[in-house]
Amino acid sequence: MSATHVSPTLYGRGSEKADGFGAIGAGLKKLFARIKGWNERRATFLELEALDDRILADIGLTRGEIAQVAAGHYVRSHQDGYKVVSIPTPANTAGQEARAA
Repeated sequence: MSATHVSPTLYGRGSEKADGFGAIGAGLKKLFARIKGWNERRATFLELEALDDRILADIGLTRGEIAQVAAGHYVRSHQDGYKVVSIPTPANTAGQEARAA
């Protein structure tokens, strides 16, 4: 019987094959996180949409503000109630940094 030698460059730590699997795993994790976020926003929208106007008024919202609330663009202030805020996205902040330079 003879022993077979497996090269560490093919299956070991320095393997490009292993790095490819890591990149695929990271991409899948990012994809599932985006799907989970979308599903949570959709569920919030549907729950608020199902409420009648009287209940929405009780919590300080109008029917036209439901989409902004579901998207997370509302911030609760103790004095003012709810208000719309602009939340920068990575694409927006990159453009602002380029203009500032």
